[in-house]
Amino acid sequence: MKKLLLLFGIMSSLLMGENEKSVDVQVTARVIKPIEVVNKKDVEFGTIVVGQENVKAKSNGSITFSGEEKIRVSWKAEDGHGFNKINDPIVVTIANGENEIKTLISTEEVSNGVLNLNGTQETIVFSGKIDKVPEVAPGSYSGNFTVRAEYID
Repeated sequence: MKKLLLLFGIMSSLLMGENEKSVDVQVTARVIKPIEVVNKKDVEFGTIVVGQENVKAKSNGSITFSGEEKIRVSWKAEDGHGFNKINDPIVVTIANGENEIKTLISTEEVSNGVLNLNGTQETIVFSGKIDKVPEVAPGSYSGNFTVRAEYID
């Protein structure tokens, strides 16, 4: 009887050992600095005249990006719905009360909207154009657009 109980105990421990296995899983992360985005210069049209056509911005704007990896850059106009590729021009409305002027803002070519920062600094330049200044009241007009940068794999 003792031998039978001993045999049963050995068989039970062997069978239990076969039914259980475990493994350790490692959890890791690599921490990097956040992206830095700095507006260096605004797009400025200067003084324009009602009826004037093909008006180019007197001063281009620029934004500088710094970070450690590849980033995707996108943008949208103040009244836009969602972000567009930075390579696609956007219409930015500049206003003075109820009076509005539509401007077309574009950038130099950014390959697929991606900048490879790798610890360096990159600058994107923005230019502006107005096809024709509409019949609007004199005064100062302004509007804006938003640029977004995000790390990508």
